[in-house]
Amino acid sequence: MESAIPKHLEQKRTCPRNLVDNNYLPPFPAWTTRFETNAKQFTVAYFAIQSTTAIEYSKHQIFTQYFKGQYQPQYWVPATFIDAQNYHHLVITAYWLDVEPFDFWCKQSGFQTWWSNNEREREQYGYFLEVYYPKITEFETIFSNPKTPEGIAHLAQGMSDEMQEHAYYGSMRDRLPIAQTSTIQGEDGHFSVVGTSNQAVRIQLKGK
Repeated sequence: MESAIPKHLEQKRTCPRNLVDNNYLPPFPAWTTRFETNAKQFTVAYFAIQSTTAIEYSKHQIFTQYFKGQYQPQYWVPATFIDAQNYHHLVITAYWLDVEPFDFWCKQSGFQTWWSNNEREREQYGYFLEVYYPKITEFETIFSNPKTPEGIAHLAQGMSDEMQEHAYYGSMRDRLPIAQTSTIQGEDGHFSVVGTSNQAVRIQLKGK
């Protein structure tokens, strides 16, 4: 049994854990990812196609044709769903182990040129792109089987041993390295609309 927080991210705790019994044994096992010690900040990008009718799986190539070259995603996976308004979606989630490779990829692959072209607004589909940059100290993972990684876990060095911080109220916070020294208070209103056209809207959140 080990802590979800890797040794190299442990700090002198100034914020108490939600786990009050250090001898606590979870009722079932769980594992978390272990990344290289030099991992600092990742990139997760959602590329989505939206339509009023069903979207063929092959349409993922609208985005994935750009997944090439030195800085291409290190792992990506597609998914489909129909939302509450009955719109069809095909979403590709792509992962990079750092921020700069994603920025280089956008420019060198030709994706940024395509994405910025106003002619896209006349195409049959709607498009959506969301990118965020989670820091190693500000996210966590949990798995019920250490041999079946999902998502960003495919970029990890491996899995932990069975971890202690799960299956109790507040355990997710206890798995976050930042929670050792921060109460992680939420913030409201930190976004702005930085660009619009008749068919396109861009929302910029607070910093990377």
